Amino acid sequence: MIIGRLSIDRITKNVHISELAKWGGIAGSILLTAGIWFGPLLAKTDQALGLLVLCIFWGLAGLGVGPQVPSFFTAGGNVMGLTTAQVLSRMSMMNMFAMLTAKFVMGALAQNDLQLAFMFPATTLMVAGIVSAFVIKRAKRNEREMLTAFPPTAPIVIVEDNRN
Repeated sequence: MIIGRLSIDRITKNVHISELAKWGGIAGSILLTAGIWFGPLLAKTDQALGLLVLCIFWGLAGLGVGPQVPSFFTAGGNVMGLTTAQVLSRMSMMNMFAMLTAKFVMGALAQNDLQLAFMFPATTLMVAGIVSAFVIKRAKRNEREMLTAFPPTAPIVIVEDNRN
């Protein structure tokens, strides 16, 4: 995931960040699921091979997850009628709620089946990939509105000093 996030600047020169997040989320979900199923299957015959395959699939899934958060934060700076601070505070609240809920759900699922518990993040990653396909494309506003947003916490405006 770290490599994916550090590569975003170069990749987004050719691919829009919402497209990158969409396909990264979908591919990450598929790769996470493949690791969940193939890792334990191979571990029955060779534990080292099972672990290696699981790590490879999850590492590749991490590359897909990398652009998810930057995509949503980018969209947060472009929501009509709201400043970036207002959007990010709402996103932060929902993130905390989602994290608490996800821990509860994964714990409950792990009581019965560990593989099923790991399918929960794979499913939510697929949903996040689909949502990211729409989030930034629907969150457009013109530059003039961004410059006059109040409180002035929207994307940073460059202020020039014209004193001689």
